[in-house]
Amino acid sequence: MRMDKFIDILYEKIVGNLIKVIGLIMTLSILIQIFSRAFMKVPFSWTEELSRIMFMWFCFLGSGLALKKKAHLGIDFFVNKYGQNFKYVNQIIINLLVGFFGFFMAFYGFKIARVMHKQVSSVMRIPMSYYYAVIPVTGILLLILSIYYLIQNFKKENRS
Repeated sequence: MRMDKFIDILYEKIVGNLIKVIGLIMTLSILIQIFSRAFMKVPFSWTEELSRIMFMWFCFLGSGLALKKKAHLGIDFFVNKYGQNFKYVNQIIINLLVGFFGFFMAFYGFKIARVMHKQVSSVMRIPMSYYYAVIPVTGILLLILSIYYLIQNFKKENRS
């Protein structure tokens, strides 16, 4: 039961609310950019860069939350034609693949973010590692969720 609560807090409360804040910042940044282009002689240059980094974080974190809510596009035509054993094995394979993908995202994402820390963005002058840090963060979220779903699958199979 503790693992369920941890997953719920991590994805629904922390990641979900973070996505809302990021979406708000992105929207405000775009609106400021539109306003400054329309009514000022020199538009703000930082708004485009801020909205770009917010969009990256919004999309990547949103993919982790979509995986938690099982909202990703799936084709289950073939899966539904077979029995419970096939569905069980299919879920294990999918969760293993997502876990491996999350591991590689985290592992190589940390390497990329570390290298990119030396470079700064052109307008806001922040380290480019802030852009790339979303890759390992999302990888860790995917890895945690795939391990959780694997445990859930094994528990469900042991009960039946």
